[in-house]
Amino acid sequence: VGTRRPRAVVEMERRAEERRRVRDSRREWHQARDEQRRAEAEACKEALRNAEIEERRQRARERQQQRRSEQRREALRAVEVAQQRVRERQAIEFWILHRFVDVWCALRQAVINAEERWLLALTQRRRLLLSECYAIWKHHFRWYKAA
Repeated sequence: VGTRRPRAVVEMERRAEERRRVRDSRREWHQARDEQRRAEAEACKEALRNAEIEERRQRARERQQQRRSEQRREALRAVEVAQQRVRERQAIEFWILHRFVDVWCALRQAVINAEERWLLALTQRRRLLLSECYAIWKHHFRWYKAA
């Protein structure tokens, strides 16, 4: 059983085994490198997807802020319009009040003037009655003296 194999055959088998080991290690290295590249590509794709999602979220936040800002502006404008209406209503009520005061003052003055004329008329009537009474008394006194 001791057949010895020729040295050249053993050397060839050793070289073939060495080439097989080198080929297997290179295949493993290439497979590892391909897997690493695939993993990097997948990570890039995932990063891009995440970036797109974040960008969409950011745009949605910006739109939301813009809507809120617009709503705030509209609310402020509505408040300004309401305040303007209140001021206008108050101005009209103030004007109406002063018109009432003016009318009341005019009516009061008319009543005062009427009362003054009434008193003047009463004074003149009294003077007339007194002068007529005095004239009658004078006439009567003269007639009584003369008689």
